[in-house]
Amino acid sequence: MEKKHIKIYQTDNSDYRFMNYDFAVDHGFDIYDYDVVAEFYKEVYEPDWRVLESIFDLGNRGFIQAVCNDEFMRSISVSDIIEIDEKKYYVDSFGFKEVK
Repeated sequence: MEKKHIKIYQTDNSDYRFMNYDFAVDHGFDIYDYDVVAEFYKEVYEPDWRVLESIFDLGNRGFIQAVCNDEFMRSISVSDIIEIDEKKYYVDSFGFKEVK
């Protein structure tokens, strides 16, 4: 089984926080507006899209916050970024978009 390095980024930028990817891009999306709120390794045997779904689910049930002992991380929402082994994915209204 392979270990993937996972990071979760969240922003307080009110211009596009909780907005879909296209809106964020149109309103000045910048990766530097984000802070890493969780970082961990996960053993997986699945493709990235399944890992993203799993991380989204775990982040909305409080498991990631508990594992990372992070009292400041909110649940994972639209506009958050999930990084898997240095590939970043924007949590969109439906699904995920890779951030280049």
